[in-house]
Amino acid sequence: ASPSSSPSSSPVLVNCPGEASSIGATPDYGPITVIENQGGYVKFQASQTFSDGEVCGLYTNYNSTEAPASTTVTNSVCEVDSKVPPGLYGTFTAKCYGGKAEISILVYEPGQDPGIVPSIPDVCGDVDEDYTARYDFVIPCGECEPPTQLTCEAAGEDAFATDDFETESSVWPFGKSVNGHMQICENAMVAKTYDVPTDTMSLLLEFDMLEQGNDSGLYDFLIRIEEHSYSPFGAGSTVTNFDSSQMEYPDFADLGYFHDAMVSIVSVDTTSNKFTVEIPSSWYSSSNTLTVGFEVVSEGCIGFDNIKLTSKCETELCPVDAILESTRSSEIFDRPAIEVLETNSDNVTFAVYQNFSDLTLCTVATWFDSAVTLGDECPYENSVPPGEIDQYEARCDADGYARVSLFVYDPRYSTGGVSPQVVVPTPCAFSPGIDSSQLSQYNYRIPCDPTCPPETFQCEGSEPFYESGDVVILDSTLSEFGSTLAIPSGSASVNVQFDLEENCGWGSTFDDQFYLRVGSNYLDPGLFKSNTQEIESGSFDIGYYDNIEVVSKSASTHVNTFTLNVPSSFYSPDDRLVWGVKLYSNEGAGCIHVKNVKSWASCDVDCEDAVLESGTTSDWSGNVVINNELEIIGRLGVSEAGSVTQQTPPATSAFVEIELALVATAPNTLPVSFSVEAGGEKVDLVLADGNQNIGSKSNDVIGWTKRVAGSDEYFAYVTVPGAVYADSFSVSFIPGNEFGIKGYKVSAVCTKPEGARKLDEEDSRLQPPVGEPGVDGEDYSYYCLASDFPCDGGVDFVHVCHYSSRLGYQTFCIPESDSEVLRFYAKDYCGPCVGGFASA
Repeated sequence: ASPSSSPSSSPVLVNCPGEASSIGATPDYGPITVIENQGGYVKFQASQTFSDGEVCGLYTNYNSTEAPASTTVTNSVCEVDSKVPPGLYGTFTAKCYGGKAEISILVYEPGQDPGIVPSIPDVCGDVDEDYTARYDFVIPCGECEPPTQLTCEAAGEDAFATDDFETESSVWPFGKSVNGHMQICENAMVAKTYDVPTDTMSLLLEFDMLEQGNDSGLYDFLIRIEEHSYSPFGAGSTVTNFDSSQMEYPDFADLGYFHDAMVSIVSVDTTSNKFTVEIPSSWYSSSNTLTVGFEVVSEGCIGFDNIKLTSKCETELCPVDAILESTRSSEIFDRPAIEVLETNSDNVTFAVYQNFSDLTLCTVATWFDSAVTLGDECPYENSVPPGEIDQYEARCDADGYARVSLFVYDPRYSTGGVSPQVVVPTPCAFSPGIDSSQLSQYNYRIPCDPTCPPETFQCEGSEPFYESGDVVILDSTLSEFGSTLAIPSGSASVNVQFDLEENCGWGSTFDDQFYLRVGSNYLDPGLFKSNTQEIESGSFDIGYYDNIEVVSKSASTHVNTFTLNVPSSFYSPDDRLVWGVKLYSNEGAGCIHVKNVKSWASCDVDCEDAVLESGTTSDWSGNVVINNELEIIGRLGVSEAGSVTQQTPPATSAFVEIELALVATAPNTLPVSFSVEAGGEKVDLVLADGNQNIGSKSNDVIGWTKRVAGSDEYFAYVTVPGAVYADSFSVSFIPGNEFGIKGYKVSAVCTKPEGARKLDEEDSRLQPPVGEPGVDGEDYSYYCLASDFPCDGGVDFVHVCHYSSRLGYQTFCIPESDSEVLRFYAKDYCGPCVGGFASA
């Protein structure tokens, strides 16, 4: 029989919107949830609660609210759903007749014995009654206020839905209550549908996965969101141990994407893992509901606990992350290889990273539909170290995505080979080598919506714009770390400061070497230093290469602090700076912990340094002129204590730098100690018997000394904040120390150096950059020469053409040494831009 056809008035319900009551056979779990009751009709959700696996067919029979073909009969309908897993499968609206709405659900499953042969409504068609069970329900109709929906703002930052399974009744259908959590066993499915607060821009799903002592020790399951299921460990893979020290997955490692929902995992202890799934609004926006489920596909049982859903009210992640759709590779990697920088309905701008390996890989190529050339492009780089490679701009397709493929070739990376072999696309001119079975391919799609402008910020002061505590440990398994900093627009220079901690058994010699990376340059700061006396005195070492200033100082017995002062030529015009640390060799037992990173910028690009005063034999207060022939002022040959003071014009600049030209008159008495006082602070300095650059610091006043190689002459530099400089400085002589002052210079300077400001490029304390060796044996001399393409910047300045995905080709006048970076950009070339690629 079909649902009743006798209309009647609607009663007033005590329990509104009311519940569905079973007539006859009653399932273990109620499948009907009433969500709205307006007297004339009832809106309800139907769930598959009849089996812990997929049901072959469900037939939902009710009276539709649509007008029937005849006014004398009802409009009975029968909705059919096939292969229905547990959980919500549909939302329906039934018309009320006789003060009630009647619903029938037919469950068809070949092989089942329904017990009682059911009556099949004609509207449901030809259904095999021998394998069909029928369940009938009635819902009393009444006038109800529409249910109040929770808003995202009202939900706040706490989870709006939580399942901790502390009671038997809280366990989902077909799950078991075991020790305060929900247990699911082999081949069983569970699911639950949640109401999502309105205006929710994205959802965060969290849950714990618990080891249950399976005999096999293997655990594998599927996460279900709506009608889709996802294997977090990959098809056919298993987890054999939950110990974070032994798992492949580091804390909060990205496991991958479930369509466009990002899945992450963190190991909690030896028996549990915590999963997080970031779910965009497209999953639930049409209904404001979300179905979550789990299926165990390995033998034995798995526990689930602490399931939480939290709504995020702010704008969706903008821009949306790139989605890894498919791979042709035997290798996996933990960190994303694409960063999306800007999106709109037409184009996306993205950066590509060599995050595949800590090795320097032979080749990485990027294939995409270019928004600049309006056609396929496939730029590639050779000898690619870890870190950012370049930025590109791709066009969006008709489906609203930009498609990007990355190709990686290196015999040391794809050791297992790729079968069948990857076919290099026609636009890609790179050669993968003799064995193309070691070429990997990663295919991404980047959502073009929502529209997200590039994230930019202006240089506004000396406060750090980037800070990070615990970064990475370099050891025998990870030899190089590379990172990109987004630099505030308008920054004249940038300081990058970080700690390197020796903590893995290097012993007392600290003789393992490492390099500091700035862009494509690898600087050699020498051996790891740790000296108790230096720590106590606050002294530091300084070095310089090609306008990069490097300061090293001991922070503790096993920690050195490095500060890199990097001029804008290393990050212009894109305002992105690549830096990092590389072990010279990762074959030993030692390791370096990179931590406490912070970066700040100097903003005054219009400021110019200016000399306030300079002199040689001027009349200093308290001065004793010993030998005018040498043009030395001070206390030459006098070993008693004393001091000289020099008045200078006032300074309004951010900083004042005092430069002293010194001579050691009794070299056999080195080292010589003295001090300089300025700005109310005193720094103790040393003329050392060697070529070290040694400095010290007292609050914000910094001093250092530098020896002129092969002579008894030195320079001392002291930097003082302009706000505290009192228009004078003093040099104090310590008893038993003899030296003279040949001259001095006081300058108003714009930016604060953390040590040296001007050092010779030949300074042996900091070696020139080390280029990664090329397969063709290049010697890494300057890439472009001023003799070939001179420009007006200076004697050693050269014209180069640089390609930017956002700005196209631009001509720059840069120092010869800066042209080294062109080695790493396939589209850049020496000489001014001539309308595209350089001609052969």
